[in-house]
Amino acid sequence: MLKGCAIKIFFIIIIIAGVGYYVYLKFGNEIYSYAKKETLNYVFSGLEEKISRLDLKDKEFLEKNKNEFVKILKKKEIWESVKEAKNFILILENALRDKKLCSEEIENIKNMAGTNEKQQKIGS
Repeated sequence: MLKGCAIKIFFIIIIIAGVGYYVYLKFGNEIYSYAKKETLNYVFSGLEEKISRLDLKDKEFLEKNKNEFVKILKKKEIWESVKEAKNFILILENALRDKKLCSEEIENIKNMAGTNEKQQKIGS
């Protein structure tokens, strides 16, 4: 490789790294929040169809708790949010197998979503 070619490649790499760093400093928070929002939308995308097949009372309960859980996840780091969302979805999928929610499943969902009255009284 010629000396001039190596120097050109070196300067091009430095310019690309500088542009990347500038974009990160200028738009890093917006890119991070957009990626987090899209990740959570992707993770919860399959639940809408499953929830729509339930009774009206159960549907409203699950929709409310899912929305509360998403609000909680938006405040956390992205990888922690994905792990907790995965656990929440597994609990919901187990609960949705028979298309009817029992009291134990309702308590588990409330605990995960943070809408349990006992937890709110203790936290206050």
